[in-house]
Amino acid sequence: IDSLNYEETIRLLANSDAVISSSRDETMSITIIEAASLGKAIITTAMGGIAEWIHDRLNGLLVPAENSSALAKAITQCAQDRQLLEQLGSAARRTYERHFTLDRFTNEFVALLEEVSQPEVPQPFSMQREYERWFAAFDRENGSSCIALSRRVRRLPRHPLISVLLPVYNPDLGFLR
Repeated sequence: IDSLNYEETIRLLANSDAVISSSRDETMSITIIEAASLGKAIITTAMGGIAEWIHDRLNGLLVPAENSSALAKAITQCAQDRQLLEQLGSAARRTYERHFTLDRFTNEFVALLEEVSQPEVPQPFSMQREYERWFAAFDRENGSSCIALSRRVRRLPRHPLISVLLPVYNPDLGFLR
């Protein structure tokens, strides 16, 4: 599909019952997003960013990369179970509407612009206040907060490298404290 023009791709997607993406790429393919927009069942590999949006048996079928028997089983399930096919397609469409529409992106973009354009009033530094702010924002043990944090990190304009160095031979105890 990648070598076709946009109109041909959409026509083929619209005429399909399901879209199969056996990509080993760890990003969300535009083909998967287009298929979801058309309410098509999605069968794809469980790679990186894809597994963040496509959840097995909820809005698609996830198969391990390079597992042809699992892929064949997923294709067979969709071919034999019309209700599953329709269920997955409807759920994929809802995922698209919730996360990938132009309105959704526009609202998030405007919110980011508003956040950046508001000058921050400098406050005196307080380690306790910073820790409390960090604790309130990030110390939650549930899957949705981990996903939200992953999304926020991916949106950062710069991804810093954080290295932790730990002496392992005759360390000065002061350094370890």
